[in-house]
Amino acid sequence: MRIGMVTGEYPPMQGGVGAYTDILVRTLAGQGHEVFVYAGKDAVSSDSRVVIDQRAERWTPGVVRRIARWADERRLDIVNMQYQTAAYAMSPWVHFLPDLVRNVPVVTTFHDLRFPYLFPKAGPLRLWIVRHLTRASTGCIVTNHEDALALKQLPHVALIPIGSNITERTPPGDLHRYRQRAGAAPDDLLIAYFGFANRSKGLDVLLRSLARLRADGLPARLVIIGGRTGSSDPTNATYASELDALIAELGLTGMIT
Repeated sequence: MRIGMVTGEYPPMQGGVGAYTDILVRTLAGQGHEVFVYAGKDAVSSDSRVVIDQRAERWTPGVVRRIARWADERRLDIVNMQYQTAAYAMSPWVHFLPDLVRNVPVVTTFHDLRFPYLFPKAGPLRLWIVRHLTRASTGCIVTNHEDALALKQLPHVALIPIGSNITERTPPGDLHRYRQRAGAAPDDLLIAYFGFANRSKGLDVLLRSLARLRADGLPARLVIIGGRTGSSDPTNATYASELDALIAELGLTGMIT
């Protein structure tokens, strides 16, 4: 098949959507498919079998129309759009891509159902625009049970949970040495959190739980694995600053690596 992949986030950008898409296109190419990627301006392919066809500076109406022409010019069999509103800089225009790509089926993978910022007091219109994308797409893939439940009335929805994007095995080593690097003593309870500081992930809840464990006399520590804020969601930086303040408020400074 000739597969077109549209994504607002792609390596070297940091983020789960980009990492997922990179693994997906390399896997499809390894199965013998021809894969063409339309991504953001900084996208770089790490696989010679994967073509970064186009790079969008901004996700404007003109870019969405160019994607429609690109699908025809490349004679694509299918277009798969990786949707997360932050990855497209909160642009509303990508929601109308299936309306413009008329000759090629568009399957949209929803990494979440968050709606974009349109204008002050947009209200129900923000929800409508995401719902429009779900209805206009030839097929929808959701990645969690909550979104599957939200779209259960649609006939063309599949739930495909996303697994880990770490494809390499953990290098062999002494577990005690890894714990030492995280600042944990032999008797400490070491809790690991993997992911960015995003409000939806509940890291603030984990911090409060850690503080309660320590208040109850349990020598618990936390190690945070991964980048701090990622490349796409500007609200992550604000949330990370709030977490720094919460760490100080809870007296957890020095208990987190």
